[in-house]
Amino acid sequence: MSTANLRRLIATGILLGASTTSSALTCSASVGTLAFGNYSGVSGLPADSQNTLTVTCSSLISILVSYTVSLSAGNSGSTAARQLRQGGNSLNYNLFKDILRTNVWGTGANAVSDSYLLSILGIGVDRTYPIYGRITASQGSAPSGSYSDTITVTVAY
Repeated sequence: MSTANLRRLIATGILLGASTTSSALTCSASVGTLAFGNYSGVSGLPADSQNTLTVTCSSLISILVSYTVSLSAGNSGSTAARQLRQGGNSLNYNLFKDILRTNVWGTGANAVSDSYLLSILGIGVDRTYPIYGRITASQGSAPSGSYSDTITVTVAY
């Protein structure tokens, strides 16, 4: 084997070895406030809103990026039945992966998974995911006020 071929073989081995380590990849997530505006619990209609979550990944080498984006349960402790709260009062709501608001976005099997080839060296690549929110209809007993919840976004890669 010539010296040039041996050098190419070693360089290829170093790149392949580096591409399998998680330290070669960094990812972050960002999302703004999902605001529902005014809600009337006596109208019999739900209140819908949406926002966009952005995941940015970068790497110093070409790499196959695979990750899962999870949304925590927030105040309620359950992704199946999230609650917006104001003191001792609450409004039932949830966050969804689809515009029809049928697939809850949560953790585990209810998380969003994605994978793609990241080939731009050192430059972050953004992937966007819509988040659809809905306050359940007919919650007329909830007093007026400002309700909130805090959701943690986790990107596992």
